[in-house]
Amino acid sequence: MKITVELEKEDFDSMHDVIFEVRRIKPTNEEIQTIWDSLPDDIRGTALEWGCSDTVFRDKMYEWLKTISMTDQEIISRIIKLESEITGRIISDRTFRASDGDEYQSHREELKILRAQVKHLLNVPSYVKGGDTQRHNK
Repeated sequence: MKITVELEKEDFDSMHDVIFEVRRIKPTNEEIQTIWDSLPDDIRGTALEWGCSDTVFRDKMYEWLKTISMTDQEIISRIIKLESEITGRIISDRTFRASDGDEYQSHREELKILRAQVKHLLNVPSYVKGGDTQRHNK
């Protein structure tokens, strides 16, 4: 079921600031509405629960806008950076166990979004029936 939400001036103002920060453009209310309509449900849900001026919503919107504004190369670089931080922690602290409540939860959420955007690069099809998808078999 699709729910239509009518944004108020304060909502537009808050989202305007976030969009300007990421894209360095002054969006119109129509552009802000388009971005609102394309936000993932969980981010919109945060706004509906806490308001568009809430820091958690603004941070999530900022990260989402950053990822959709990035080139494939920038996304891959960001994936490597995030994974390196997690891997470094695992290597340096043998007692560390990843869980939903640890300090890397936000990294894993961002990684999921980033990987989805470059899955066409990460999941290369094999040219040989039954071949390894990570290697080009010609």
